[in-house]
Amino acid sequence: VQINQRGKPSSEALLLSSIVNANIAKVYLDQGELAIAEQYQQEAIASAVKLNNPDIQAREIAALGDMAELGGDIDAALVHYLNAKDIAKANHNKPLLADIELRLGKTYMELSNYTPALVHLQIARQLFSELKLNNKLLRSLLLLGELHINNHENGLAILQLEKAEKIAKQFE
Repeated sequence: VQINQRGKPSSEALLLSSIVNANIAKVYLDQGELAIAEQYQQEAIASAVKLNNPDIQAREIAALGDMAELGGDIDAALVHYLNAKDIAKANHNKPLLADIELRLGKTYMELSNYTPALVHLQIARQLFSELKLNNKLLRSLLLLGELHINNHENGLAILQLEKAEKIAKQFE
């Protein structure tokens, strides 16, 4: 790690450290070593915090949420996602915020917690629509349709799925 004149790691070194640790975490995750992956992910977050880069910080915290969810710790995943959401929102990073809202909605769906799932998926849908990210908008609409089906709201499910179909046809 490169040190600046004050004895602190340089911005470039901190950025590199965050990227390297996040990538090492992905390798361990791919190998099924969740605990080790989480340790490296924590290091990636720590470097992003020292770097004072909220975008990287939020992205890496959300990735830690993904790992917690994969490990079955849904409560920890939600805490990480909510923390990442707060950072992304404060930094006005709409694409990242939309991704995190989608993760939150999906996680609440898995818990069969209808109201927060609906709120987060609707926010994600709105943001993806504003950002014209049609592939992610399609994903949010499909999840909303599934949520409405699970909640026996067939009319609402059909509306969401028809919107999804219309967007999907644009990819043909």
